[in-house]
Amino acid sequence: ELAMNAARKNLVGLEAVACIPGTVGGAVVMNAGSDEGTTSDLLVRVEVVTSAGRRRVFMKNELSFGYRHSLFQGAEWLILSADFRMRHGDGTMAAEAIEAKIEERMRRYPMEFANAGSVFKRPKGDYAGRLIELSGCKGLRVGDAMVSERHANFIVNLGNATAADILGLISEVQKRVFEKTNVLLEPEQIWLGD
Repeated sequence: ELAMNAARKNLVGLEAVACIPGTVGGAVVMNAGSDEGTTSDLLVRVEVVTSAGRRRVFMKNELSFGYRHSLFQGAEWLILSADFRMRHGDGTMAAEAIEAKIEERMRRYPMEFANAGSVFKRPKGDYAGRLIELSGCKGLRVGDAMVSERHANFIVNLGNATAADILGLISEVQKRVFEKTNVLLEPEQIWLGD
């Protein structure tokens, strides 16, 4: 929504992170991105409320950004705002690029089922989905949680999956991939609670 609203104002640059599910704050925490770019590429500053109730402003260079990583992971802070540096450009072309991304996402990913996006980080020099598929995990189920038949790095909820089902399936996928490839997949998602 942010990328599309920016495009309507002829502000461009967020197309690389358009269509990634989540919130702006979540995108900052995870440094969400695609092969085309990450949230941190355009970020200028972030304002938070600390666990002590104080407002604090961080500039981009203070945030230790990396692949699906930022200083905010593990911190009990609330992100209030994020400032991005965009450039003036052709909003119509940007909106068309975003629409094309939406169509591609609907084609490639299992959007017809509830899911939380990519489950595992990309291992160095490879793709988690390829390793999961190679290990025979497509269609693997625990309860109503299933490794997607369309994209193996997605776990979908077939209707009544519990957190325990999803975590059990994640563990089983990690085990099978490690046994087959000697690669231990690292979860991309951050789990909250017990």
